[in-house]
Amino acid sequence: MTPLTNSTQEVRIARAQRRGIVCPVSPRVPQSFQRLGEVLVGLVLVLVGAIDALSIAHPPAHVSPYWADPENHTPNPLPRLDPEDFETPPSQCPRERGPCNDSIQYRPVSGRCVDPQHPDAGVGGHTMIRIVPAVYDDGVMRVRSAVYGLLPNPRVASLRARRTPPRSNQRYNLLFMQFGQFIDHDFSITTTIKDKITGRKNCRPCESWMDPACIPILLPKYDPYISPTIQGTGERRCLPVTRSVAEFEVQQGQTKLEQINLNTAFIDLSQLYGSDECRLRTLRTFYDGLLASSAQNTVLLKPKNFFPACRTPDQMCFYSGDPRSNENVGMAAMHIIFHREHNRLAKALKVINPHWDDERLFQEARRINIGQYQEVVYNEYLVPLIGKDMAVERGLVALKSGFLQHRNIGRVAAVYNEFTTAAFRMGHSQIQGWLSFLDSDYHEFDSVDLVHTFHNATILLQPLRFDSLLRGLMARLMGPTDLKLVDEVLNKLFKVRTQPHSGLDLLAINIARGRDHGLAPYTAYLEACGTLSATDFNDLLAVMSSEALAALRDIYKHVKDIDLIVGGLAETPLPGAIVGPTLACIIARQFMLVKATDRFWYEKMGSGLSERQVQALRGTLFSRIICQNMDQPGTSVPLQALAVPDDRPFLPSMDAGHGR
Repeated sequence: MTPLTNSTQEVRIARAQRRGIVCPVSPRVPQSFQRLGEVLVGLVLVLVGAIDALSIAHPPAHVSPYWADPENHTPNPLPRLDPEDFETPPSQCPRERGPCNDSIQYRPVSGRCVDPQHPDAGVGGHTMIRIVPAVYDDGVMRVRSAVYGLLPNPRVASLRARRTPPRSNQRYNLLFMQFGQFIDHDFSITTTIKDKITGRKNCRPCESWMDPACIPILLPKYDPYISPTIQGTGERRCLPVTRSVAEFEVQQGQTKLEQINLNTAFIDLSQLYGSDECRLRTLRTFYDGLLASSAQNTVLLKPKNFFPACRTPDQMCFYSGDPRSNENVGMAAMHIIFHREHNRLAKALKVINPHWDDERLFQEARRINIGQYQEVVYNEYLVPLIGKDMAVERGLVALKSGFLQHRNIGRVAAVYNEFTTAAFRMGHSQIQGWLSFLDSDYHEFDSVDLVHTFHNATILLQPLRFDSLLRGLMARLMGPTDLKLVDEVLNKLFKVRTQPHSGLDLLAINIARGRDHGLAPYTAYLEACGTLSATDFNDLLAVMSSEALAALRDIYKHVKDIDLIVGGLAETPLPGAIVGPTLACIIARQFMLVKATDRFWYEKMGSGLSERQVQALRGTLFSRIICQNMDQPGTSVPLQALAVPDDRPFLPSMDAGHGR
């Protein structure tokens, strides 16, 4: 037996005592028994050492190889990856082929030939592009810390991030937040890896990391909100996360993944009309240019088998151009507004032009609907989001008159991975935990917890609920853009009422998704945007408060470990803006690219609109679109629909009953 040093022996005795294996030997026992006891203790200590070595070599099965374990276990080895694991599922709609027709009159719903120089650029199913090259470590993910070990567990990071003090928001309302989410669904949708037989992956068990498609997030034992163990079995609980499909390439021995965007890369209401002709055909009546509607003049209702999730009592949900139209009741309301606006325009055009056929009525109504929407997105939403100074500097404000020249030199339509995977997810921090229903005098008469509307928006089918929800969205302040997300998305996201602890953590999932997509650390974007070069945590005081910086120090071992979504939300907003410099930079780049590569942009001659029509669209206000599509005519709506009115009583963003 190898003799033990005093220090080694003391350590092992301490470990053995903690485990209840051995007690100190009494000095009063006979010497012969004492020697025997020492031999037995030595054997036990060798056994303890062997157990320790075994636990290092073979950590528990629930320990992830992708992020640091909350209990400091050594990570498990990575599963073997196969390019087939990340394959994009085949499209259900045949892709368009052939040369572009330069004289095409209407915007193709698929996005093909929107940029004739690059016909397939920006179509649904394109690979996303990057501002900063991807960072992929072992397992084709960003997993390694800049100093040693793995990056922090996303749930642990989320729990620590929420300790930061909240900022205040005195201006913009919940409709601003909801409209931003609606825009996000126009830009992109990434799909996750599916089982080739069942069509879904079960990534909820903590051991599911053994499947290369799964990256479950282990809940720490001290989690105060979601039980870290499963009742009845005692097994550890994990947040399920399935990896995104991507193009898998190996170049010079380096593995590279580029994720796929299934929506078009344009601001074209693809969330309403779809991103391919097959989806669009299921939405049309083919009569008088109208979109198909339910009996209540809402988006069409279809059975639950048409949706990834549908929780309504009658198992019928709203069917639109994007499968996420039922994520929550506010999102469904956005779809209804623009659905009704299309049909209102088609009916008005029919009166003016009774000789037009269904196809022309549909396409002309769609063109105007998209043009109005583009005007509202850029002038009422984007300007306050990134600040007027940056919007003007980057050419993102509409012209006063005339046409915008289409000059697209060297740019290709696409969605930036950093934009959709991190920067534009800043809206998740603006969510409030409950929604209010207001009467025509803007007095609250009812409210609903956001959790109860996940994949169940049928409350909008009840009389007067649609109008009263819109008034509630316009009169209540949204949450400030910071690291302090509400409980409904940090612990109860998509929670099933009958299943305790079934909720998810949106910030943790966003962190995991950024690493899944190989997003570079936050500091790389500070440099790419020309803000600063950070080599130490203290360098970040130029863009964030000391309180926010303290939270980042608590989460990460090194400044170059910070995830983009976390660093971006920690930043102090720019003057006159809602977001800080890094998120503003990334968001501005995406909206610049969209405007430059879209020849059907409403201000451009190629849009098919006359100069007089373009000038009329420049006067579009979101409040007018809302007014024209509410159930009760003559309802009062604030002129600036995305800002809380100063001259009308409104509900505060938090109170004793619904604390943020």
